[in-house]
Amino acid sequence: MKKGLFNLGSLVLILFAASCSNNDDAVSESSQLTLKAGQNRYTPEEFNYLGEEHNRIVHAFYNEWLAKPQTEKTAQDFGTSIIINETSKYNTTAEDGDLTRSYASVYMHKEFSDPQVFYSFVDRDNRLSSNVKGYLDQVLHAFYDETLSIKDVHDVIADVEVKSYNDPTLTNEDLSILYSGTSIADNSLTYWENNYLDWEGNIGTTTAASKGKTPGRHIAEIAAADFAGGVGAAVGAWAVNVWVGPGQVAYGGAIVAGAVGTSVTTALVKITDMIFDLW
Repeated sequence: MKKGLFNLGSLVLILFAASCSNNDDAVSESSQLTLKAGQNRYTPEEFNYLGEEHNRIVHAFYNEWLAKPQTEKTAQDFGTSIIINETSKYNTTAEDGDLTRSYASVYMHKEFSDPQVFYSFVDRDNRLSSNVKGYLDQVLHAFYDETLSIKDVHDVIADVEVKSYNDPTLTNEDLSILYSGTSIADNSLTYWENNYLDWEGNIGTTTAASKGKTPGRHIAEIAAADFAGGVGAAVGAWAVNVWVGPGQVAYGGAIVAGAVGTSVTTALVKITDMIFDLW
């Protein structure tokens, strides 16, 4: 009798162990699938180079201007040439180069100063999904919220990146456009916070105060323009349907060109009395 009970108990243990093993396999398989899915989803970090390149080229423009000051008649062609030269390393095909040169010229003739026209500025063909617009709106509104400090705006951008990454309704196309913008916006805020007064003092002919603004307000508004230029160029890159994704050089130049062009033009409009040819 005891032997029978022992055998029955052994059988139960064996079945339980087998069940646990199967469950472990299922959990392991599920984890692998989740990991694989995560690896296929774009992350904000993969777009960091866009913001870093934006800052580098904006400062290259500043240094070139100090060496050879420009007039309102020459400034835009001067800026276009610098952007094209500085982004040339990203052009892996003739098509890359064509788009980058086009954006360098177009966005050097664009000032962004009105959040009400953001979507007509960045998305004339209505490619953006309603899902990603909600996140773009959060970043855009943060720039114009005068109750927020620059640090607060950085925090909004970081929060948007975390929440959007975990939002299953967003596609990789949505994320690529959003993260192109947030990378440029975050880096731009840092750049202008550190360099705005140098631009105003060494290039400017007017000041923020003379226009009824604080330097911090001008910094936020210039960064908003950079954000708009980056998003607009990213939407355009996707529209041609050949951009290969984050961490790649293809169309990185075009996106940076859009952001830098809008950045420099908007900054010059704010700190000088120059009247530019704006499209």
